[in-house]
Amino acid sequence: MRIKAAQALTWQITNAVLEAADEIITAHLRPVFDRIVADLRAAVAVTGRFADDPVRALNAPAKERKSFADVPVLVGEYSTIAAARRVLADCGSRAARDVDGEFSAVKNLDQLWPREQRQYTPRPWTSGAEGTVWLLRNGAELWLPTPAEQDARYDEIYGAREREQQRRHQRGVDMRSGFVPTPRYAQPEDNDTPPQSHPLADRLASAG
Repeated sequence: MRIKAAQALTWQITNAVLEAADEIITAHLRPVFDRIVADLRAAVAVTGRFADDPVRALNAPAKERKSFADVPVLVGEYSTIAAARRVLADCGSRAARDVDGEFSAVKNLDQLWPREQRQYTPRPWTSGAEGTVWLLRNGAELWLPTPAEQDARYDEIYGAREREQQRRHQRGVDMRSGFVPTPRYAQPEDNDTPPQSHPLADRLASAG
C-alpha cells in the first residue's frame, strides 16, 4: 500500500515538474546560469594571460590572482545548474529532434567538434573543470536551452542536410521498386487558352 502511494506521489511530482519545465529553465535556472557563465568567462580570460607563465601569476595584482581561485568555484556552480537541467531531462523534458543531446550544453558544438570528424577524432576537451575552461578559451557558446530551443538549433544546423538525405533515400527506394512518378502537366490559368496537349491523348486521338 505504501509502495503504491509512493509511486503515485512520484508520478504526480514528475508530471508537475514536467509541466513547468520550460518556466523552470527560462525563469529560474537560466538567469543564474548566464551570470555564472559570464563570471567564469571573465575569470578564464584573466587566467589565460598567465597560462604559459604560472610564476608570473604569483606576482600579478590581487584581483587577477583571485581569478585563479574563482575558476573552480564557478565551474562547480556551473555544474550544479547543468545537473539541475539533467534532472528535468530525466523527468521527460527532452528534445525530440536532438536525441543525442548534441546541442544540450554547447550551442556551437558543430564548430568545435564537427560531426564529420567525430568517427576518427576524439573530443578535444576533457570532462570536469579543465574541459569547461578549454571550451571557454576556444569560443564555446555555453547555454541552457529548452527542448524546443535545442531542437530549433539542431534543425538549423542539420535540418536541410537530413531532408536532402531523406529525399535521396526515397528516390533510391523508388528506383529499386520500379516506381516511376507520374508526370504532372500544368493547367492553363487563362480559360481562353486551349488545354495543354497530353501525349497519351494525342495518340488515342490519332488512332481514332
